[in-house]
Amino acid sequence: MNVDNITPRSAAEITEIFDQVGQRRQREQKRWYARSAKPIKQIMADLVVRRGLGRVLATEQLNETWRKIVGDPFAAQSQPGPLRGGVLEIVVTHTVYKQEMQYMEEQILAQLHEQAPDMKIRGLRYRVGQIH
Repeated sequence: MNVDNITPRSAAEITEIFDQVGQRRQREQKRWYARSAKPIKQIMADLVVRRGLGRVLATEQLNETWRKIVGDPFAAQSQPGPLRGGVLEIVVTHTVYKQEMQYMEEQILAQLHEQAPDMKIRGLRYRVGQIH
């Protein structure tokens, strides 16, 4: 085959054929990966991510850490909420508990940094509301 005889149309057709071959190869690789055996560790990690269980586990760990830090009387009247921009929201049942916790904020933050360093909590924000 002489390269000088290739027309723009036939070059476009060749490019299209190569694209189709590449797409087919990608589909076959995906199919092979889907059918191949995977380690149980990977399957469990995918399941945790898909079901949102990691977030649930992190919330439970934070609640347990919170109970240890503030003690049972305050833990019964407060609950950690979402962490946004390094500020942890604390829901309290009454303004009295809000004020008491604001007085203890430095100690609470120090304990949170010690027991949950990966959360990178910079501050606390209190809100009066219902806890669950």
